[in-house]
Amino acid sequence: QRIGLEDSWARLVVDMRAQIDDDTMASFDEVADESPFRPQRPQARSLPVISEWVFDAGDGQQLVLRTMPMIDGPRNPSCLQPGEKFQVAGEKMGADGVLYLKLTSGAGWAFDHKPGVGVMCRRASEHAAQRQAGRRREDAKAKAEAEAE
Repeated sequence: QRIGLEDSWARLVVDMRAQIDDDTMASFDEVADESPFRPQRPQARSLPVISEWVFDAGDGQQLVLRTMPMIDGPRNPSCLQPGEKFQVAGEKMGADGVLYLKLTSGAGWAFDHKPGVGVMCRRASEHAAQRQAGRRREDAKAKAEAEAE
């Protein structure tokens, strides 16, 4: 029933546009946007967080998000910047062995690695542990150099 009403509404709009000048049409568009028969735009909403990740492929480039969980899927205008932490609402393992990450913001999908390229994103806890281990190695190296002098 509702689809029939939407179709009727669309036909009415087309018929009226053919008969009305541009100034009047602009006013009509404002009213039409408030019609209960016009499909509503989805509201931006945040999804529940299941994990936190950090994007850092190590090349200084940004990661363009995808609109679906596919490496070669359609690209989204949203991007992640190197070192950017983001929250994930869903994780989906692809047939290609890539773990796809659905952002809570609704901005799209990222992925943990890109076959043939390498790691793109790490869980925030792993990223922090890796940075801490790197600092410990640097500290140990500096201490050994100081003792050798």
